[in-house]
Amino acid sequence: MKIRTYGNFNLAVIGGGMAGFAASLEASRRGAHVILIEHNAFPGGVATASLCPNIMGYSFNGRQIVSGIADELVRELDKIGCAAIKHKEANEFPIGNAAITSSVVTTKSALQYVMNNMLDKAKVHTLYYTSLVNARENDNKIKYICCNCREGVIRINASYFIDASGDAILLHRAGAETREYACEKSMAKTLLLHLGGVRNFCRTTVKESYVRACEKNGPPVPGQDNFMGFSIPFHENEVHLNFTMTAGEALTSSACTIMDKELRRQAFHGAEWFKKYIPGFEKSYIVDIADSIGVRCARGIVGRETITLKDITAENPVKEPLVFSNCYYGDHYVKNFHAPWRNNKSMIRPVPFGALVPVRLENVIAAGRCISSEPEVVTSFRLMATCMATGQAAGMAACFAPAKAVQNIRYSELEPELKRTGVLLL
Repeated sequence: MKIRTYGNFNLAVIGGGMAGFAASLEASRRGAHVILIEHNAFPGGVATASLCPNIMGYSFNGRQIVSGIADELVRELDKIGCAAIKHKEANEFPIGNAAITSSVVTTKSALQYVMNNMLDKAKVHTLYYTSLVNARENDNKIKYICCNCREGVIRINASYFIDASGDAILLHRAGAETREYACEKSMAKTLLLHLGGVRNFCRTTVKESYVRACEKNGPPVPGQDNFMGFSIPFHENEVHLNFTMTAGEALTSSACTIMDKELRRQAFHGAEWFKKYIPGFEKSYIVDIADSIGVRCARGIVGRETITLKDITAENPVKEPLVFSNCYYGDHYVKNFHAPWRNNKSMIRPVPFGALVPVRLENVIAAGRCISSEPEVVTSFRLMATCMATGQAAGMAACFAPAKAVQNIRYSELEPELKRTGVLLL
């Protein structure tokens, strides 16, 4: 089989989710020739493909803790009337110049549109419908990658690479050390959905009705005793729901296929449960179901530094902070919504630069939810605003790194830029 060389780039970013999006923008704006490779037909990752346009991680106790490209994305969404700050019972929009003091609700279509516009304006070379096949490693560096696209297998040459795949696919294919997360320690897989035709939605009232209905009739899905849902401010009488869940490892197509089928059955069964038992949902109907299951963690890199449960519990200091994260962990588990190690103490904690740096391979850095951590604490950095911040930091580091191995980048070089751009806000 003949493999065609597609092009030569300064930087190749694998994964067009929130982390890869921010990494590509940052590096391209700094003058790098960047290609962004994404297997879906659009950017956004979990936010779009998994129908989760609820961008969390911006704030802590009413104070904004993440800015940079994550903030810029919200302002661009706000310009087209598709961003709202989500409070308990009300949505604040338009946002204008207000600080982002809670999570931000948008729509998957608006995200796709705005993210593409921002990438095009920055002259990022985007390549969708394209999946990584393998990576050629030599002398402790990735020399090139091979990808499967609609016209066949292509070769992409780059000086530097960012693994923003969510599951450390690039580093795994290159033979670098990675850490797979056991099913019993990783979070549930879910399939989100939207219901239309909901009358007079009030989250507090619905949550109370949900608890009573679960006690009397059993939950819509076994073990799901926690109501997760909110109104969609741009679509009248439409509600976003998250109640499906199943367990399984998400690193094989066969396992994902089995889980996807099960979750779609749960979605339709659960929609009928809401119609039957929850006031206001009597005439509701399914408007949309996610295209793909939501995977919160499956595999991560083994980095120079690993985020551990012990470090977070003991509140050990972080020497090289990249971004502050609203740190909670242990949610979305199958047998019980909260895992036994659930930390109920509200706190923020920096993500360390060393968690993005692989122990091996000199020209690769990770970003997003596949950075180096124990599976129990992925929630401490997996929120989308935090992922964008780690992506922006990775894109920045890639521009510092062409003449040196990523392991040799001095944090003192990055810190002023992290603060200037708003990645390290506090």
